[in-house]
Amino acid sequence: QFNRFLGILRLHLQGTTPVRVARVERSWTQARLAERLHTTTRTVSKIERGQTNISLEQFAHMPANWIA
Repeated sequence: QFNRFLGILRLHLQGTTPVRVARVERSWTQARLAERLHTTTRTVSKIERGQTNISLEQFAHMPANWIA
């Protein structure tokens, strides 16, 4: 538990995007998130690195408890 907390804290400190932090907190793979968003793992990777934005269509498929 504590090691997982440290890993998530490290992500926050590295300036990782909220999408990646939320995914890691839930122990989801990029593949699982990509399936949920109806996209590819490559797109999820780009979203997590801030190279592209999530589309409105993808946002609509985002798990409700990820949206704050």
